[in-house]
Amino acid sequence: MKDLLALKVLRILLLALASLWTLPVIAGVSCTSNPATATLTATIPAVSTVVTVGSPGNRYLTDWFSAPASGYSSLYTGCVVGNITLQGKIALQPAGSSIDGYAIFKTNVDGIGIIVQGRNRNYTGPALGTDWVDIITGSTSYWDGSFTARLVSTTTTIQSGSVTLPGTIGYLRIVDKNDVAGSSTIIPVNLVVSGSMTFTSQTCTVSANSKNIGVSLGKVNSNAITTGGSSLVHSPFTINLDSCSVTSGLSVNMTFTDNNNPANTSNILSLTNDGKQATGLGIRIINQATQQPVSYGPDSAVVGNPGQFRVTTTTGGSLSIPFMATYIKSGSEPIVGGTANGVATYTMSYQ
Repeated sequence: MKDLLALKVLRILLLALASLWTLPVIAGVSCTSNPATATLTATIPAVSTVVTVGSPGNRYLTDWFSAPASGYSSLYTGCVVGNITLQGKIALQPAGSSIDGYAIFKTNVDGIGIIVQGRNRNYTGPALGTDWVDIITGSTSYWDGSFTARLVSTTTTIQSGSVTLPGTIGYLRIVDKNDVAGSSTIIPVNLVVSGSMTFTSQTCTVSANSKNIGVSLGKVNSNAITTGGSSLVHSPFTINLDSCSVTSGLSVNMTFTDNNNPANTSNILSLTNDGKQATGLGIRIINQATQQPVSYGPDSAVVGNPGQFRVTTTTGGSLSIPFMATYIKSGSEPIVGGTANGVATYTMSYQ
């Protein structure tokens, strides 16, 4: 009976020892943050830049600008050697697009965004996003880190303005990924972008009398429109532009879009469907400078947009662009009378 009791005690001891061997090892990062580097600051180049409306979106507007070399002083010191990872994240509002793998974040100027890269002293790191991103992992008693940023365009219609950012744009931190208890997070280092950069768009302003133009073609007898021909009525109208940028060789371009059929790329404007519209008929807009009909295309200022045509080259001031509109037979079917209204919009592009 005594021997049996001893055996049970031995089994209990062995189980206890086995349990001790399976306990997780919890290691935290024991570091001291450096007050001198609690904020890393990169400065936007203090220059003025002219940008062109209609230039492709998602392109670089500046070179990389970084926190100065002094910012590479050790962020954290006295770290217990372990599986330590330097991480970074951005606290700005995403622009919803990217360039070369970098998420773009909004600035205070429409059409201009910023991208950010995390860095170690001797290591070009990854693109930073809204979640913590690993920059580098290793075992050392001190840690360096910084960041670099770049301004980019996000649309073809950059607005004039000075880009500034609201102080802290993101953070760096170090964590020990072996620390399952999560006690290793160090107070983050603030990433700040200071300074400003001025962008001036090369544009003209559409005159108030040209933002909504009504063109009357009157009543036309369908017999007056021959096969493939136009009516005898040609109604002129003018689009006026003011305050054009004083830029040598600024090319003014435009695209007309068929409001009833935005996919239309022909040179005949479709009629508005009001249940009483005429059939076999369309509207043609003619560029008086070339005496050629305009073709329609998408509502876009991008260079080379379908239907886009060059108006003129301006060096500033005001500009008047003359057109005329007429009815035209739009197919082989005979014309059936009815209402004949059409709506076209136009988009300017400056190159």
